[in-house]
Amino acid sequence: MGICLFLVLITQYALNYDKVHENSDRIYRLADVIKQENGQILDVAITPSPWGQAMADNYEEIEASVRFMGRGAAVRYGETAMRQGVTYVDAPIFEVFTYPFKFGNPDGALDRPNTIVLTEEMSDRFFDEQNPVGEILLLDDVPYEITGVLEKRNPHYSWYFNSLASFSSVDEQMYEQLNNWTSHNLYTYLLLQEGTDIDALEAKFGEFISTNVGENFATRYFPHLQNLESIFLSSNLFAEHGETLEVTYIYIFGALGLLILFIACINFVNLATAQGLKRAKEVGVRKVMGAFKGQLIFQFLAEAFILATAGVLISLVFVELALPWFYSLTEWEVSANYLSNYFYIFAVIFTVVLVGFLAGGYPAFVLSSFTPSAVLKGDNAPKSGNSILKTSLVVTQFTVAIFMIISTLAVSDQIEYLKTKDLGFNQQDVFVTGIPSDIGVNDHQMLRSELFRIPGVQEVSMASNIPGGSGGSRMNYYPEGESPESGQIMNTYFVDEYFITQFDLTLLSGRDFSSEFASDTSQSVLINQAAARALGFDNPVGKTLHRQFMDIENESFTIIGLVEDFHFDDLRQSINPLIIRNNPSNLGNLTIRLQTTDVEGTIDQLQETLSSLNNGLPVWYYFLEDDLVDEYDTEEVISEMLTYFTYLTIFIACLGLLGLVSFTIINKQKEIGIRKVLGASVQSIVQNISFQFVKLVIIGFLIGAPLAYVLIQQWLNSFAYSEAPGLLTFLIAGCSIVGITLITIGYQTIRAALANPVESLKSE
Repeated sequence: MGICLFLVLITQYALNYDKVHENSDRIYRLADVIKQENGQILDVAITPSPWGQAMADNYEEIEASVRFMGRGAAVRYGETAMRQGVTYVDAPIFEVFTYPFKFGNPDGALDRPNTIVLTEEMSDRFFDEQNPVGEILLLDDVPYEITGVLEKRNPHYSWYFNSLASFSSVDEQMYEQLNNWTSHNLYTYLLLQEGTDIDALEAKFGEFISTNVGENFATRYFPHLQNLESIFLSSNLFAEHGETLEVTYIYIFGALGLLILFIACINFVNLATAQGLKRAKEVGVRKVMGAFKGQLIFQFLAEAFILATAGVLISLVFVELALPWFYSLTEWEVSANYLSNYFYIFAVIFTVVLVGFLAGGYPAFVLSSFTPSAVLKGDNAPKSGNSILKTSLVVTQFTVAIFMIISTLAVSDQIEYLKTKDLGFNQQDVFVTGIPSDIGVNDHQMLRSELFRIPGVQEVSMASNIPGGSGGSRMNYYPEGESPESGQIMNTYFVDEYFITQFDLTLLSGRDFSSEFASDTSQSVLINQAAARALGFDNPVGKTLHRQFMDIENESFTIIGLVEDFHFDDLRQSINPLIIRNNPSNLGNLTIRLQTTDVEGTIDQLQETLSSLNNGLPVWYYFLEDDLVDEYDTEEVISEMLTYFTYLTIFIACLGLLGLVSFTIINKQKEIGIRKVLGASVQSIVQNISFQFVKLVIIGFLIGAPLAYVLIQQWLNSFAYSEAPGLLTFLIAGCSIVGITLITIGYQTIRAALANPVESLKSE
């Protein structure tokens, strides 16, 4: 019951994501399906900047539009300085979303340029819990007035930000780029009128594209709406932002909770019935004294309800103990909130009622049906009529246990595979940080020289993206002689000339970027094998590529080298086409490979040097190898929870087996006594009894193993690269469950075989 109620809380928490906003049912994210002439489809969570407001102006169903655009900035107040993420939003944000204010007023908070609202966490970093409204923060040396502070972040918000700045603050050069109608670059949310027909509104978007973007785009862009409440559990678009979770995991653990509760009820049935045989004379005496069957049913059900109530009270203690452990795994701030969470209170009461009837109903009807004359003569019926049901229930338990063991082993093996698979690049000892904002394009060599002064620095490179976790920008490329519509949307990395060497990428043909060729920074590209295949190039070196940029200029590039495929995305994705360009003006990440025994000392010197080059701002950093492992945090959580649930399932199944053993031995006492009198050895009796139960476990294995294999294969299909469970996994699971079974039944079977036959036969 504790596991079941624990999973009720987790499921409730997941289903309530983003519902804390008062208008959550009317808030929709604008997304876009982009179709290419070659059939390539990309569903993206970002849209061009002008679309939202234009739709609000054109369609009365839309009350307001809000854009979200994140940027990094050097933030200063007095002597305190740090690099922080800043999210630029439109002024109506507080009319659309519900963000309670700790200080200040949401009305008009972001109406003026250069105004900013901080989260409580960011405010405390600079102002130590004081009210900062009216104070001035410097963002990249531009003054911003603080107009409010939000209360501590509600854990049910699916995305996090440090601060919200007025979108009207964005500089003109950036805004000119953002004003393009075909460049997908930010997130747009719409507040719709009550009762809006979503399908009817989406049907108007085709005309909107034709009128505002161009008729040629009406067959390429297909905007659609996603309700805010559904994004967390059902959205997995390109450029997704905030937290998301596969709803499948919720279904899986919900089913596991019910299964665990079901097999626990099976245990109660078996144990209560076995114990009930010892109470047969009590039932007979009660019936002789005038008790009706209904009274006996009520008595046994009442006992079951009392036990269920006691069990649920203890289970609530276990739930409270489990929540901190779960927070350490997921950082989900799940809590019961007994005084306000009426659904959970209902779930607790419903669990008591359900368990009371499921667990107590069968024993109550069986025990109350005993015939007084039979039980008072010592006939402990019923026997065979119930054995089929009882053995079926035990087989069910061990089917679930086998399924859990194999699933746990398979998930663990897949995670180990993801962590150890060769990604095609060298991720060892790579220190990753941002390029200091004070370092301009012409200062890159100076930065390299300063870093190479530090002992332990082996290599330095700069890039727009880091391999292993991000595919970079997506742009449309097409070969010489073909039209833009026939092109391919490809991932693009912007790098310096040291990137290939830094990550030990393999150059299959052609050459790397070099400062000896001035054209390399504007007219040359490297491509991976996947891009060569997509473009139809057998020998791509020397071929020309074109890119249509914002439908304004047509850029052309010469392919100077072919790079062996490497996993620039995580292993959930197959290796897609990648274009690598040498563009010093588009670099944001600094990677430094270390070769030293004094890692901490080297990091201290790196921080000191980088901070001095960035006006004293502190340095954030991470190691690439650790970050790649963190990509699979969700799978790690699943694996750990499955492990604990498996232990519990096995334990409960063993209790069920214990109940069936007790029931069987009670019924076979005379048979065992007769066998011993006729000369049967203790060993033969133990083997005879044990085989009956091992047989049930084998049947459970034959059912559970194929079921586990099929469902695990479906889960593995969510990864482009996976390792299916092998024969060893099934052998380990089978041997483990047989061994556990023999240990469970060993004591009782040996005790029964050693019993004096006189005790069981003397009544005859």
